[in-house]
Amino acid sequence: MVVWLSYTKRIVFVIVIATILAAHYGLQGQTANLVLNGSFEQKTDCPSGFGMYYSVGWLPLHGTPDYFHRCATGNSGVPNNLSGYKEPFSSTDSAYAGVATYTPLFAGGQESMIGTLTEPLLSGVKYRIRMKASIATGVSYTSCCVGLTFSPPPLPPYSLNHSDVELIIPVDEIDTLAWYQLDAVYAAQGGEDRIYIGNFRADEDSYPFAIGDTTILQNKLAYFYIDDVEIYEDTITGIAEGGETDIRVYPNPTSADIHVGLTLKDSETAVFELFNIMGARVMAVRLMGGINTIATEGVGHGMYHFRVSVNNEVRLTGKEVIVR
Repeated sequence: MVVWLSYTKRIVFVIVIATILAAHYGLQGQTANLVLNGSFEQKTDCPSGFGMYYSVGWLPLHGTPDYFHRCATGNSGVPNNLSGYKEPFSSTDSAYAGVATYTPLFAGGQESMIGTLTEPLLSGVKYRIRMKASIATGVSYTSCCVGLTFSPPPLPPYSLNHSDVELIIPVDEIDTLAWYQLDAVYAAQGGEDRIYIGNFRADEDSYPFAIGDTTILQNKLAYFYIDDVEIYEDTITGIAEGGETDIRVYPNPTSADIHVGLTLKDSETAVFELFNIMGARVMAVRLMGGINTIATEGVGHGMYHFRVSVNNEVRLTGKEVIVR
């Protein structure tokens, strides 16, 4: 798990959801999962050491990402292993992977791994991407983000964010017992047949946060367990700019106003909330049906996450907007 971990790349489409999961997410309309061994259950042998090679369809890219399975003992076991204690997302499963996302010991300590798709993505087709991630319990830090990209990322340290889609966990939602879910829609360029999972942000943009004893040398890193990686053709969701068809948040990036468009019934009330990267709420605005214009004056430049609630029910959450 010791890690080694810069070029300009266009982020095609990003939707971020950081949701603590209490039960499996409904998959109505789902087609076949295109990620080979997305649950990491298939293995060539019980893992030992830096064992990503033991998981069918997966390889290390940067550093030494890890493979954990119940059949192993010691550092590669489940639920106890070198990064703490964690059961797989599904109680019937036996395996998951893990990547380091930050270390204060040196620049560019991000690990990443390569996954295989069973068939290339088709140009112009929208695909649903889902992935579970959980914060390790046996390390000193966590960081904001775990990303997925379809283009080979450069060797870290990074100067830009190279993720196509990204799970972002605000500090006020940190729970080392929870599995969080990335849920995103990606418009394929065509021909993508590999995925790359890790933290593809620069260290300073990874927002490390101490969650344990920072004096223990071997624990000086942030680490995420990864499970249930799914990519399938999206047959049920039409995507407008910024989210679902009934709620639009634009433009993104913005240098002045944020526009929120939605349809409300007579009995419905809606609220738009804006949070900074550390999870603090900086704005809450009551919405009307139609197009709402929200001034960003005084918010400050940077990346924010917004939430739209209707009748106190969250309709959009965790999604990213940049104010510049």
